Amino acid sequence: MPTRKKRSKTGQALSAERTSPEAVAALEAFVLSAKARNALDEWRRGIAMREYIAGRPVVEIAKQLQVVFISHRR
Repeated sequence: MPTRKKRSKTGQALSAERTSPEAVAALEAFVLSAKARNALDEWRRGIAMREYIAGRPVVEIAKQLQVVFISHRR
């Protein structure tokens, strides 16, 4: 049976690889592409990730995007 991953410490949920300048640029391209295609769900996910990388709490991001908190776990 696989072991369950431990909960990350506050501010350490994302690895350095996911917050590198290249990864952030790819995320920004994803957000712009989703916006251009009117893909609201993808746009919201991209915006949420961008805000999370910037240090905003998930609850605040959910309020900003007008989504329920549990949806960030999809």
